[in-house]
Amino acid sequence: MKKTLLLIGLFVAVLSSCKWFQEPPPVGLMLSKHFNNKLYKKFDTAAYNVVVRRHLDSIGKQLLNPKTLKAYYYSKDFEPMLVIKYFDNGGLDTLKAYIEKAELHGFSKDNFRYEQLSKVLALLDSGKFKNIEEVYPVIADLELNTAEALVKYHNFVYYGVVNPRKILSKYNIPVKRPDSLSIIKVLATENMVQLLRDIQPASADYKMFQKELKSYLDTISRGERMKRAGIAKAQKTGTAGASNSASWLVAIEGDSTLPAGDNKLAGAGNRLKTILVSMERLRWKLPEKGAEYIQVNIPDFTLTWFDGKDTVSYMKVCVGGKREEGFEEKVKLYLQTGKLEDKPKNHQTPMLFGKLNSIQVNPIWNIPVSIARSEIYYLALKDRYYLSNNNIQVYYKDRLIRDPDTIQWRKYKREKLPFKFKQGSGSGNALGKFKFVYDASSTIYLHDTNNKTAFKLADRAISHGCVRVERPLEFAEKLVKDKYQYDQLRMEVNLPPLDTTRMEFYKRKLAKKADTVNLFKLKPSWFGVKQPVPLILNYITAWADHGKIQYRPDVYGHDEAVWAVIRKFM
Repeated sequence: MKKTLLLIGLFVAVLSSCKWFQEPPPVGLMLSKHFNNKLYKKFDTAAYNVVVRRHLDSIGKQLLNPKTLKAYYYSKDFEPMLVIKYFDNGGLDTLKAYIEKAELHGFSKDNFRYEQLSKVLALLDSGKFKNIEEVYPVIADLELNTAEALVKYHNFVYYGVVNPRKILSKYNIPVKRPDSLSIIKVLATENMVQLLRDIQPASADYKMFQKELKSYLDTISRGERMKRAGIAKAQKTGTAGASNSASWLVAIEGDSTLPAGDNKLAGAGNRLKTILVSMERLRWKLPEKGAEYIQVNIPDFTLTWFDGKDTVSYMKVCVGGKREEGFEEKVKLYLQTGKLEDKPKNHQTPMLFGKLNSIQVNPIWNIPVSIARSEIYYLALKDRYYLSNNNIQVYYKDRLIRDPDTIQWRKYKREKLPFKFKQGSGSGNALGKFKFVYDASSTIYLHDTNNKTAFKLADRAISHGCVRVERPLEFAEKLVKDKYQYDQLRMEVNLPPLDTTRMEFYKRKLAKKADTVNLFKLKPSWFGVKQPVPLILNYITAWADHGKIQYRPDVYGHDEAVWAVIRKFM
């Protein structure tokens, strides 16, 4: 008897180890309950895994992140996690609904496998399967299409399509981009509906752009209906016929089949392009600025100090000049010849983010090598007294040359100029009386200027790259720690203190500067700020303003560079 029981126990153990008595996998149980059909309880994980692995290999090249997706499903033993979690509760239908409205983000829904997802979801919903083997490819197809659609939609809407640091020259703002960890986090989400809701951009600018896009969409739809009815073609050629469906590219690049006078998109293509590029720009994950920050908008030539919804200060600025015409071709030539005269000028102000932390009053200008070679060299060659007349010191191997007017400039090639140049403090200094320094760059900063007439220009892209501030004294007043510090700053630039009790001190200071016996040498003074203020040099060509959209010219061509990449996703 004992021997018989032992054999029975051994037989049961063997059967259990072979999983012959194991319950159906979660996907089988979920589908069986959903459809009230025992067929799905026959779901064989091993058989399904063969199908899904084959399917994953076949579509791998079509996926946005094939390596990450494969690694994720290998780690999960190819279990269809998304189908299990979101088919029964309508989560997959919600994903489909969001993708269907992708045009409100400027994207074609085809980017997110909308047709494939819709087709396979409808096929599974039908429940028309003769045997369990017919179910495996449908589940595999649905799982992988869902994974790809979810990840790609999330990445496009939450992070944007492009990494601006890779396509824009002088884009030096740190930008957070999706990586394998963020993709896995999306795939493992426990609440897809909440995830989709949370990633929708919610800024006032973005919502305004979406409203404008909706208006364009309505116009496109009306034009499409007309074309399908053959109206446009009949008016143009006298014959009826249908044409391809409209798109953003049709709206921007023109559609000759729409009847003249009825196509509201005529002449509006550039604005539509600006909106689509601006929406992409708003999706980039920039560093957190906080409620209080300073922004220089390069295409608008303005500086704005924000504090929540309030504007602390607003003023004009001058920014870096545009590239030379034919810049790209000239760069190719320069790379071939190596000659400095072939090197094209590029004075564009870079896009930067940092914290403004100090003010230098009566600054010294450390003249960049590029300016020394392209300008200072020729000016000194033309006028031997140019350097001394403009308070420019010359250094050789970090030693000051006492009399720069004696330098024989023709002995030196400007490509190998061995000198460094500094312009001393004073009224003739190119930086004016104030330099505002922040931690993101040692060569690009905000500063005063002795050329005040430039602020009257409409196009103020005229500097060598730094940002000239229209009202530097006002700007400095808001930065310094207190009224005492502000009075100290004022006196350094020969302005009387606001505190009248300090007038005697101010007069003595002026007298010392005017003393012709004991020659006074003006030196820079440093002032701290009450707290470091985030500063971003940004490039914004469209934004919402009291219910309307403000547009600015694409002065550096950055919009065109972004558009060249994102247009294929429209």
